Amino acid sequence: MTDDRSEMSEDQVLENVLENVLVFLKSRRDRNAVSLVCKLWYRAEAYTRSDVFIGNCYAVAPRRVTQRFRRVRSVTIKGKPRFADFGLLPRDWGAHFSPWLSAMAVAYRLLEKIHLKWMSVTDDDLALMAHSFPTFKELVLVCCEGFSTGGLAVVVSQCRRLRVLELIEDEVSDDEIDWISWLQAVAATCKDLREIRVFSIDATENAEGPVSDVGLLAISLGCRKLRSILYFCQQMTNAAVIAMCKNYPDLVVFQLCIFDRYRPDHVMGEPMDEGQYGKLMRTLSVAFAGDSDIGLKYVLEGCTNLQKLEIRGSPFGDPALWSGLHHFFNMRFVWMSYCRVTRQGCADVARQLPRLVVEVFRGDEVEGGERGDFVNTLYMYRSLDGPRTDVLQFVKIL
Repeated sequence: MTDDRSEMSEDQVLENVLENVLVFLKSRRDRNAVSLVCKLWYRAEAYTRSDVFIGNCYAVAPRRVTQRFRRVRSVTIKGKPRFADFGLLPRDWGAHFSPWLSAMAVAYRLLEKIHLKWMSVTDDDLALMAHSFPTFKELVLVCCEGFSTGGLAVVVSQCRRLRVLELIEDEVSDDEIDWISWLQAVAATCKDLREIRVFSIDATENAEGPVSDVGLLAISLGCRKLRSILYFCQQMTNAAVIAMCKNYPDLVVFQLCIFDRYRPDHVMGEPMDEGQYGKLMRTLSVAFAGDSDIGLKYVLEGCTNLQKLEIRGSPFGDPALWSGLHHFFNMRFVWMSYCRVTRQGCADVARQLPRLVVEVFRGDEVEGGERGDFVNTLYMYRSLDGPRTDVLQFVKIL
């Protein structure tokens, strides 16, 4: 009897040690290998796994997963094969999220993250999810279908700790839910939101899309903890950008794309002059914005902590570029494509900042790709070891 108790005690000690070690093991492949060593390691690995990845939703039954892994906080599930991207599967083929959600709603009450790819998700699924996980924080849907704007509205209104809602290449039915109210609900309920990405359904010029400065203003009123914004819209105002910068003290990433190129502030008719209020901004991406050099001048002079700057299709020229000479060497990189900077203007920067690597190149990799005096792309970055050695033919280091 004594020997039996001693043997049980040794097993318990070993299991406790294993559990304390395995909590630091993050690789799925390593964890799978650990679970195959013996029954003791199998139990310890299952008990300490917080992230579950299902590469094929039909490879294992949901109940088997929830019975084995009891302390899961994050679930990733992939459904249809890759051929689904090419329209080679019939509609309603399968890969339904419903059976997985039904099992998780019972077993994983403390679930925080759900990432789905190529899955069929219904509005009822989204509603059940919103009501089943009180500490839910992150929903990512990639290439999914079957749900509508109404289902998304339930998520943002009920998941009060939501931090990330990311929709990528999904088929979302528009059931005429007011997106401004989709966004006011976010501001009112998702106080801990850290990142938001908003895409317009119609990503074309001169389209009358629902995404505008009004939505950005709605978000800025309530989500004061935001650190990253990606916002695609048809129109914008300086007032909305100013309100955003003032209301987001921790904002470090702001990516704005206005589809109607070079359109000014649609209320005041003034140029879009981002930058004056972004003192803490570290990353800024802008596309098709501004109608003069003054916008970039505000950015380079006002965003004193800026580390990464990406600009595409904006009419900023050499004077705007030169306004950042005092700051470029403190930045990680500057990328400007299809703007109005000249090769000579870039060469002037290279001459005045000899320790900065200045590259100009053609985006099409074809001779004659430069647009007259204007370079297709300017890429500047600081480097302790000087210019890179793997330069291709279409890249010129000044």
